[in-house]
Amino acid sequence: MINDEIILQVRLRRLNGVTYVQLSTEFQLPLHTIRAICKNIMGRHISLGIECQSFQYQRRNAIGSQAGKAKLNEENVKTIRELIDQGFALKQIASFYNVCISTISDISQGRSWKHLPQNEDEENSVKSV
Repeated sequence: MINDEIILQVRLRRLNGVTYVQLSTEFQLPLHTIRAICKNIMGRHISLGIECQSFQYQRRNAIGSQAGKAKLNEENVKTIRELIDQGFALKQIASFYNVCISTISDISQGRSWKHLPQNEDEENSVKSV
């Protein structure tokens, strides 16, 4: 039986970096149950308080390679922008980096990876400030 105390313990341990598999073994619960607890699908009425809020804030505001599912990093994006400037096809670049063409298009149009300077002039002005 899963009670409020177990839910709190699971969430706190997850905040401290314990993996889902480790939690599943430790609490002897199925992996899907552990995920439901950690993603606040199960036990929504239970809150850790400020620790939980700050964790959610960090995940929501992760940018660049810090985002959980990012396939690219900052260096990849700089290289992609150079390749676009050199005239390579978006499809070629997307295939090389194993991402969708729309991802490359978003980078080239400045819709994603906005936190990185678009060109060397911007980068130098940021460094000199």
